[in-house]
Amino acid sequence: MLGSVTAYEPNERYSAIGQALARLRAPNVEWRARAFTDEEIGSQRWDVALVLSTFQWISRGDEALPEALELLSSLSRTTSCLIFEIGLNQGASAITTRKRNHIAAIHGMLAESTTYPAIR
Repeated sequence: MLGSVTAYEPNERYSAIGQALARLRAPNVEWRARAFTDEEIGSQRWDVALVLSTFQWISRGDEALPEALELLSSLSRTTSCLIFEIGLNQGASAITTRKRNHIAAIHGMLAESTTYPAIR
């Protein structure tokens, strides 16, 4: 049995698709058609956070990377588990690093910016 789910999606098109799918298959999903921000955290706790291809958009590539890492840090203090997808696309949302191995660099950012005992 799936517990309650809170979903954030600022893109109007994707939010509408997600809401329609949730109504059909998972009525216990509360959709919030807006971006997830530090203010959303408050005193809430979640078992799992899915950050799938969104961190790169929150950080706007490197433009807001410090703020995005702080948000990730706050989120890690309120969730037991974070499932994070590393986006390595090209374009305005792409996170760049000074390291040759971008995956290792982003892994390091996760390790330094979260409170999880293990990053895999």
